[in-house]
Amino acid sequence: MGSVTDPYALKSVSDLPVPFRTFFGFRYFNSLQSECFSACFLSDVNMVISAPTGSGKTVLFELCILRLLSRFISAEGRFIHIKGTLKTVYIAPSKALVQEKLRDWNQKLGKLGINCLELTGDNASYNIRNIQEADIIVTTPEKFDAVTRYHFKDGGLSFFSDIALVLIDEVHLLNDPRGAALEAIVSRIKMLSRKPEMKSSALASVRLLAVSATIPNISDLVGFHNGGLCQKDRSLIEGLFLRGDLQVLCTTNTLAHGINLPAHTVMSGRAGRPPFDDTGMVIIMTRRETVHLYENLLSGCEMVESQLLSCMTEHLTAEIVQLTISDITRAIEWMKCSYLYVRMKKNPEKYAINKGFTGDRIEKHVQEPGRLMTKYYLRFNTMKNMMQAPADCSVEAALHIVCRAEEFSWIQLRRNEKKLLSDANTDKDGRLRFHILGEKGKRKKRIQTREEKIFVLANDCLTGDPSLHDLSMNQDMISICSNGCRIAKCMREYFIYRKNYKGALNSSLLAKSLHQKLWDDSPFLLKQLPGIGMVTAKGLHSMGVKTFEALYEADPRKIEIVTGRKYPFGNHIKESLLSLPPKIEMKLEETQCQRQGKFKLVVTLTRLSVAAQSTKRHYADMPVQYLYSGVNASARKDDC
Repeated sequence: MGSVTDPYALKSVSDLPVPFRTFFGFRYFNSLQSECFSACFLSDVNMVISAPTGSGKTVLFELCILRLLSRFISAEGRFIHIKGTLKTVYIAPSKALVQEKLRDWNQKLGKLGINCLELTGDNASYNIRNIQEADIIVTTPEKFDAVTRYHFKDGGLSFFSDIALVLIDEVHLLNDPRGAALEAIVSRIKMLSRKPEMKSSALASVRLLAVSATIPNISDLVGFHNGGLCQKDRSLIEGLFLRGDLQVLCTTNTLAHGINLPAHTVMSGRAGRPPFDDTGMVIIMTRRETVHLYENLLSGCEMVESQLLSCMTEHLTAEIVQLTISDITRAIEWMKCSYLYVRMKKNPEKYAINKGFTGDRIEKHVQEPGRLMTKYYLRFNTMKNMMQAPADCSVEAALHIVCRAEEFSWIQLRRNEKKLLSDANTDKDGRLRFHILGEKGKRKKRIQTREEKIFVLANDCLTGDPSLHDLSMNQDMISICSNGCRIAKCMREYFIYRKNYKGALNSSLLAKSLHQKLWDDSPFLLKQLPGIGMVTAKGLHSMGVKTFEALYEADPRKIEIVTGRKYPFGNHIKESLLSLPPKIEMKLEETQCQRQGKFKLVVTLTRLSVAAQSTKRHYADMPVQYLYSGVNASARKDDC
């Protein structure tokens, strides 16, 4: 292999401290890893490494992690770990890649007591304490941006002082529209690391390592320092393919962005992943006029540009709200921390530099709408549409605002969907609550835009028994409900801020309905209870049981008959009522108010029943009939 001093000699795993020598499943590092060994494991320098796919760049991440963990090795050579005190943040463009690293590092580092935490849309079971106790946070740019868009007092940034290492995978995807979020969070980390109060923290000397495919302007990144299936089903499919039980996968670009699977021949994606295969073949089918684009990718000639400018308003607002930026000087400093700044100097024509921000435009956003836009992670135009809502905003108007949101700009109206959507909007059976209307207020017979598609899909879903079962539309519907709920919650808070209580009430009802995928007057409201699915809800509906009160009075034996189930199923269904909040009687009284032109309401709430003690239901997310009249009245008690 050559002498120890030979710069071209392959490094051995035995060069690592004793506690780390079983970490890798091989004896020698490859040529790339050996060349980078000293920089990764024997120094704390910031690095951007550009190398072809499959060259073993993940090992470089792991060497940097071990470098950080080596601070816990005592003089006697023992590993004494203090959890959560030195954090690594791993950022990758896809949930699939994040979850692969989570599985791998949990297996490798778990025996050392290292705690890995996933922050993605697939994992909602975490809190600030989990983040504070984590040693390695694996996340996507968008999720990490959303989680950290709160100031210290809210806990969102309270763990930042412990961040000592930031690992950025597939950094060349800065060129992708989603790269803006990555730029924003790296700029945020750099800005916070410079704060005087961080001087004695790990963040003050945070280390950044980014890896990339072969690209021509890698030097610019040194200056920067960046699905449809449920998780259970996706893991099952990946496992079957990994074992060889499935021979062919038809998939989205999520897998193509980096997850390691033993695919030898790939129709546009990543093939020949070590340690599964020595070679691989990628087949790309495209139009003649776009061949040169793929040739540039293959030869590493595609320039990586910034995508931050198109959503500068949203990200700048977020920093202003959480006080990372407090004045024009800090805004300019934040800008200089971004990759956008690097590329604007190199390629100014592309970024229309003369259309920069002014002081007035920055100041305008230091207000409640800006805070809400940041809190709910909304696009600027979505918030702007919300602010233009009518004073008497109805549920229908609120739903239209949601359907126009930029968050749904990726949804397409496909040619084969138009007839299905048009038939649903015609609604001969009177199932839908609202419809797309044309001239003279009549229901449109032809659905022609994305917004119209989203509106029809939402209404069909909220019946509680959707009639549109197309797979792609079903995936769109899931996204519409989850993101629409978030937008409607923001709308509710904005309307309360504007003292528009009718709008607040209606947007609150819409948020609850989208969360549960049910209107408050749906005949299948009982689906909200644990153990009641669509089949049982329809059986109960056939016997006239549509409300919680009716279920309370129902005969359990009759429930078993209509649902075709055996004893004691009926008793279990009735027991599900224990998950409901207690019944409340509300009494409103108007009293005198000393301020002229104002009145005061006294709201008296009397509990009529006791709720089960061990419930974990989120009552605020449940649409319940007739609840809203009390909410509206109580909201006005602050008018005095």
